[in-house]
Amino acid sequence: MIGTAIGKGLRQTSIIMNTPIQKISSDQLIDKIVITNADALVKISTAFNGAGQMLCHTLQDLARQYSGKVDFFSVDYEADSALSATYRVESVPTLLFFKQGTLVDRLSGLTHRTVITQKIHQLVTV
Repeated sequence: MIGTAIGKGLRQTSIIMNTPIQKISSDQLIDKIVITNADALVKISTAFNGAGQMLCHTLQDLARQYSGKVDFFSVDYEADSALSATYRVESVPTLLFFKQGTLVDRLSGLTHRTVITQKIHQLVTV
């Protein structure tokens, strides 16, 4: 049992390290999304938030699926309270959706993959 648990932990760590989701700060968000008019999804969560961790796999898959169309970013709520205040984040996880650098939608809490996919699809269609 212990070997299996350790093996799973190692696999999970390697998945996280190879993620297409970039960790950024509020300053970087302005540079990478607002100034460049990017279409993006930003996950705001904490390292120990269970719902945020549950979304990780879904967001990694979607980031691969929409690679080149939508940029995916992650912000640590506790480390970057300025961003959380700017975008009025009241609970974690919160997903912020940007279309051409402008915030157009948000989702809070644990959200089903289908709902997230619909929001992303709205970003990439006119």
